[in-house]
Amino acid sequence: MKELNSIFKQKKLTDFIKVKRPYKLLPISSEQNIEDLGKPKAKFRALTETEKKAIEDRKEKERQAEEEKKRLEEEERNPIAIEDDFQGWLKCQKRFWRKYRKQRKIDPMALMKNTGVFSMMKNFDQYFLNSTLQILQIQSTTIPGILKLWVRLENNLMYSINLKVNRKFYINSKVPQDGGVRVTRTLPRERSIKFRQYHLYQIEQNEKTFVETLGDLVHYHISNTNIDGVFETHVPLDFRVILE
Repeated sequence: MKELNSIFKQKKLTDFIKVKRPYKLLPISSEQNIEDLGKPKAKFRALTETEKKAIEDRKEKERQAEEEKKRLEEEERNPIAIEDDFQGWLKCQKRFWRKYRKQRKIDPMALMKNTGVFSMMKNFDQYFLNSTLQILQIQSTTIPGILKLWVRLENNLMYSINLKVNRKFYINSKVPQDGGVRVTRTLPRERSIKFRQYHLYQIEQNEKTFVETLGDLVHYHISNTNIDGVFETHVPLDFRVILE
């Protein structure tokens, strides 16, 4: 049964040939004459219980697959609104994901001809540029500076995209600095009022570079008498995404 149900089973020539005539139950004799050894044998024999069970299971799976296909087609024509029934909408999404995952295992190239996820990915940038994204959830990843966003599009389906977010922090310096953008902000503890002649710079770095050089950065600015303060080095990236 494991071999029959395996999706990685290698195809055989008999898998593409269908029997046109039904099986005939013919008696199989245990004794044979020596003269009958060279004669052609009967083409059909009685099915064993294991074979009958395998045929019934295959028919049942084909029936269930056909019902699942019809249900998915009906849901694609009449999608459930997320505002009316969130649990029902989520169940539909899970059925779509299982369908696409199964098709990718069987024949990944076949999906390129159909509408859906792969046709959308073909024009990924243009599709997302012209769609209204509703962010449902923001998740952190193991890669610094990369966040996973679960978004809902206008077609009422949910997708995940990876978003690269850079680290932004501010340096309040007594003297002009290089390598930053001069900005005007209201600093905490009324520092903007006390030090109007100071220079506030916005620094933007790749998150990986920022993590690797954070120790040297803090040490340099603490020991530098020309630096009044460094701000927003501990602001989470997901908050930065929500803010901007």
